Amino acid sequence: MRVLIVEDDAGIATGLAATLKASGYAVDVTSTLALASAALRVEPFDLVLLDLGLPDGDGLDWLRQVRRSGRVMPVLIMTARDALPDRVAGLDEGADDYVVKPFDPEELLARMRVALRRSEGRASPLLRHGDLVVDPAGHTVVRNGETVALRAKEFALLLALLRGSGQVLSRQRLEQARKDLAAAERDGNFAKAGELLHAVVPRLERELEQWEGAAAKGGTGAGEAGGEGGGMLSEQVTSAHIAAVVSKMTGIPTTQLDMSERDKLLQLEAKLAQTVVGQDHALRVIADAVRVSRAGLQNPDRPLGVFLLVGPTGVGKTQLCKALAGQLFDSEEAVTRIDMSEYSERHSVSRLVGAPPGYVDGHG
Repeated sequence: MRVLIVEDDAGIATGLAATLKASGYAVDVTSTLALASAALRVEPFDLVLLDLGLPDGDGLDWLRQVRRSGRVMPVLIMTARDALPDRVAGLDEGADDYVVKPFDPEELLARMRVALRRSEGRASPLLRHGDLVVDPAGHTVVRNGETVALRAKEFALLLALLRGSGQVLSRQRLEQARKDLAAAERDGNFAKAGELLHAVVPRLERELEQWEGAAAKGGTGAGEAGGEGGGMLSEQVTSAHIAAVVSKMTGIPTTQLDMSERDKLLQLEAKLAQTVVGQDHALRVIADAVRVSRAGLQNPDRPLGVFLLVGPTGVGKTQLCKALAGQLFDSEEAVTRIDMSEYSERHSVSRLVGAPPGYVDGHG
């Protein structure tokens, strides 16, 4: 639920914004009517708290223009003007309620809830969706008759989802504000461009950063990226999302895909030692050669490395080759194995290099 506060007294605006945020509302604060108008053009606010005595005009005139433009969101006037004619004028111009300063924050919150219920056509203060029942005033959530315990941020997010169905997301509003800014600059409308550049766009950017930061803290692991971890969906594609998708397609473990090239090279000996035991010197030499090649310090016209592994059967020569292929190419099958016992005869070399020149259709 998003609320716009139009108040030029910084102390009142700051304290009121803190109270509303603690109650689960998303809050924007403007100190002038011009900034409030700019905010309404790019933001679908659910309620407006309006002061009347503002630096660039009277709040009643602004409210009259807002209602004539067709906007029907609830507007609560909060002002020090306590005379009866002022109250009547405020309500006649389109205000949904009139609160005289100083006021108790709890009373203001109750009046806001009433105005929001009226705007949503609800007589009950409870929000319902299927078997879910939410009490915004009591901060309680019940599903299938059982109470669900939620933290403050989780409760605020649930309220925003229930109340903001169909609203445009922050990233889309930000892109729209940037388009409006470019159009205003092209048309020479520098007043509108200034409002968008210095007020609306920075505010939307901060809001988007906060939501993305919250999503990142909530976890962007491979399981959540694939929709298995129950996390929030993110609009930003990360390496974890890519690793999760490729892992499902290829069967390669996510941890292997998500590991950076640098980490693989630094941990190469340790990974090889998990399957090749007792050959620390050979593992170190091979790992060093691989790192030199990957660092670009080797002649590009030479192979990555040439190693002669000798020893009796069972010491780990073939296993080392398979383990190295698994680390460099993610598969132990990425090995071409040539059994030299099959090439004991002179003519059998043709199986490797092909037949000698001059033979066509089996004739010399």
